[in-house]
Order: sequence, then structure tokens, then C-alpha cells
Amino acid sequence: MNQKQRICPVCKTTALADDDYVCKACAWCWQTDMLQLAGLIPDLELVAAKQASPSPRNQGAKGNQGNAPLPISERPFDLLERIRRYGLSVYLLAGVRRREDESTVSLITGLVNMDGFARVAGAAQLAVTGHELIGEAWRMFVPREPRTWAGECPSCGAQVYASLSAKVAYCDECGGLIDLTWLRAETLRRLSVSTKTFTAGELSRWLKSWGLKVSKRSIQRWAKDGQIIVGPEDADGRRTYQIGSILRKLNGK
Repeated sequence: MNQKQRICPVCKTTALADDDYVCKACAWCWQTDMLQLAGLIPDLELVAAKQASPSPRNQGAKGNQGNAPLPISERPFDLLERIRRYGLSVYLLAGVRRREDESTVSLITGLVNMDGFARVAGAAQLAVTGHELIGEAWRMFVPREPRTWAGECPSCGAQVYASLSAKVAYCDECGGLIDLTWLRAETLRRLSVSTKTFTAGELSRWLKSWGLKVSKRSIQRWAKDGQIIVGPEDADGRRTYQIGSILRKLNGK
């Protein structure tokens, strides 16, 4: 009799290897969560210290020690404690001894390089809890960079927004982890053959949000020189320009 194939309880799609509790992809997503969490801990600790001793020199964003913007939440202590307990629990279940006095950031950084997480008993619940913790941590912060449209989620088609410097993002709809480098390249590829038209101002603002410094005057000059395709006037009588032709112009095609 054939043994029924086990499916990863986290993504609910991938078949599991014999000794694994989560699939390799979900284990990688968990490591990505831990990497982000380790990067946020210094700022969580900084704001916790400021709130514990709110002297004038501790006010404001000066002295930011981590890679994230300063948190605005007034309750980082509870989250930091839960992150620490979470890290110790993972090590305990994995049979790895760590010092009780080890710093929280050191504990979580160690998880990033942990081998065999997929084979840890309880890995599925640990992966879910870890994802919830990084979500809580990010919600405590005001982004330094505005989130801009990056494209559509390849899994569910939802619109994806992220800061320009971000390399990965989670879909707000399905929760899937998205490689933003790939998504942005795919979005630009699709738009480069698009016949959609927008005004010079709209195009300039969107291109700048993607790090492409293109002014309204440049677009209008390219149109005058016949280098891009001019579209019809919009409802307000403003001239529009084809986005695909502008992207091809920028790519030298």
C-alpha cells in the first residue's frame, strides 16, 4: 500500500521530504523573516530605551542604530520579549544550547544560519509565528521611503507596493514572498510593450518613483523630436504619451 504523500502545512501546496515538517521554500521564507527581524531589533531596542528614559537628548530620530526607520509604537517592550522567547523556543526544539544572557539580536541572527529548520518538530507553527512577529515589527515603523507600485503578485494578481530599495516583499492579499527585483523587471518588460497613454506629468512622477529621473520637459521634447509615440488628448485636453515607447526610449530600443 502506498503511503499518502505529506503536504507542507504552511504553504499547503508542496510535497514534503521524508523527515521534513515544512517544505524547503517555506523554510527559506522563515529564514528571510528572521533576517528582517534581526535587522529591526536594534531600532526596537533603541526606542524602548528612549521611552524608558525620555530625556530631551533622546528625542527624535538621531542615533538610529539599525537599518530600519524609528518605530512609532509605544509598546516595543512586549514585542521584544516575545521575540526573545520565540528565539529561545526555536533553539530548544532544535536541540541547540544558547546562553540565557545572549542578546536578542544575537539569538535571532543565529537562526538565520540555522541548518535543518525544516526538520525541527513544530517547524510549521514556528514558521507561522515568526511571520507574525516580523509583521508586528514592521507595523511599528514609519517607512523612510514611500511605497510605490512594483507590479502584480505572480500568485494572486494583487497590486504590490514596496519601497524602491526593498528586495523582497510579502503580498498583502495572499502573503506570498515576492522577489521584487524579478517583479520590477517583469513589470517593466510588460509595460515596454504597452500602448497605454498618460500625461507627461503623470509619467514623470511614476518614472521618478522607480528611480528614473525623467522630467515633463524631456518627455515633451522627445515627442517633438519623434522619439516617442504621442497619444490622444485626455478628457481635460492634455496631451498624452505612450508609456511603452518611453520605456523603450530609456532602454535604447
